[in-house]
Amino acid sequence: MATVKLKFRPSTVKGKKGTLYYQVTQKRKVSTVSTPYQIFTDEWDKKNADIIIKGDKERKATLQLFHSKIKWEITQIREIIQRKALNTKEYPLSELLKEIKEIPNCISVYSFIQEQIVKKTEMKCYGTARTYKNTLRILQKFRNQEDLVFNWMDHDMMVHFEVWMLHSGLKRNSASCYLRTLRTLYGMAVEQGLTEDMNIFRHVHTSIGKTGKRAVTAEHICIIGRMDLSDKPSLAFARDVFMFSFYTRGMSFVDIAYLKKSDIKNGILTYNRRKTFQCLHIEWETTMQSIVDQYAEQTKDSPYIFPIVKGNSIEDYRLYERAEQRVNRNLKKIGERIGLTIPLTTYVARHSWASIARSMDIPLSIISEGLGHDSDKTTQVYLASLDTAMVNTANKKIIKLITK
Repeated sequence: MATVKLKFRPSTVKGKKGTLYYQVTQKRKVSTVSTPYQIFTDEWDKKNADIIIKGDKERKATLQLFHSKIKWEITQIREIIQRKALNTKEYPLSELLKEIKEIPNCISVYSFIQEQIVKKTEMKCYGTARTYKNTLRILQKFRNQEDLVFNWMDHDMMVHFEVWMLHSGLKRNSASCYLRTLRTLYGMAVEQGLTEDMNIFRHVHTSIGKTGKRAVTAEHICIIGRMDLSDKPSLAFARDVFMFSFYTRGMSFVDIAYLKKSDIKNGILTYNRRKTFQCLHIEWETTMQSIVDQYAEQTKDSPYIFPIVKGNSIEDYRLYERAEQRVNRNLKKIGERIGLTIPLTTYVARHSWASIARSMDIPLSIISEGLGHDSDKTTQVYLASLDTAMVNTANKKIIKLITK
């Protein structure tokens, strides 16, 4: 059976890098397959036929990546040799070399994620691209910038990654978000044949946990809606966006920003959630129209309902991000004015709609449909604080009964 070994060919010029190559031997016939990996003579361990990881941080990262890619490529070559060995038919060395040279280039984890970021940006999925970017950044920080290939990722690494994030001060939900995103990217790599699915996320938490209270009462919603903010246009705009979100069953700010006048037809507002691409239909109410009318002059030459973005480019996405920051900053000021104990944000409108609906005994399945959730499990996260309040109320009644 054929064999493969990693070899090093030093440069004929002193101080220059040499080249690593694969030596393939079959029935005493020897041939070579070149690689793009170049190292210095003192970075080669001749005895163990391996790379020595040394140098500054940047050089170590490069050598580590070479080591990962070589390990992956040798595994692919040995699998080809093993497969051919199972076939009793004789084959020439040239046939084996041809298959080896057809092995696709080994893509590193960082390079793969960068490719997905570019793809999502081209698809104008700027939020997803940003999530991928943040996940790559935190993974690089965890590994001290050292790149790797997917075959080197295992469940132990994911456990260490999770523990590292939590010890670094990240909240459980933030760590879970990064792990979920990495799991998605890992799944893409599996689909593209870059690695086998080794179920490496089985020992880490990727689910959405309960969050702190983000809902306010119906009374607070009424107070916010009736506030006289005529002398504070920035606060008034923030309030109007908040109320519009509440009236539209908790529409997210990004969907509000890109909502078009053409989305309203025959008394029905139809839009696709930018997060999940789910199509939602909402009956157009006078409360919604009264808010939109206040900005009709500012948007008379725009296809959009609100004066936030002008198009769908990356520059417009940055306009949306800055607008969201301003609105949330002003909503917090409004919340402080009316004495709220939680920060008021656009997301509170979404949670509040769900919680108020729940308090009115509206079935969970309908609330989930209204929010555009794929499952009731996600909706349960929104209702966690309300359910806790209900349990506490029940407990007080029980204690009162016992201590009478």
